[in-house]
Amino acid sequence: MEMRLRQLDISFFLFLQNPIFGGGLSMIYYLMTEVSLPELAGAESQLFYLLIERGLLGIWGYLWLIISMCKLLPSYRKFNITFVGIWVLASFVSLTVGLYINFPIIFLLIIYKSQKLNLLTR
Repeated sequence: MEMRLRQLDISFFLFLQNPIFGGGLSMIYYLMTEVSLPELAGAESQLFYLLIERGLLGIWGYLWLIISMCKLLPSYRKFNITFVGIWVLASFVSLTVGLYINFPIIFLLIIYKSQKLNLLTR
């Protein structure tokens, strides 16, 4: 737990260096290899990536995707919100479960195409 709190402190400090746009893609990798910040090794939370690499615009975009996922899903609202909530919590805990930031985009495309082909009903 202490390691995660230290990683969160570092992430927030780096976020404050460039809060609007973030440090850019692969910034965490650069910091671990070139700058030698070993504390970031194992920083697998989506929250760390959003804070360091994508900034406020990335956080806003991520939240927009999550809200869009909830709105686009077919009629089982209670299940959908629970599913999306569990996915968000799991991605903030660890990325090792394979729930990367591109998951909502792929999920939304599948739902959109399924609705266009009338495979899903509202």
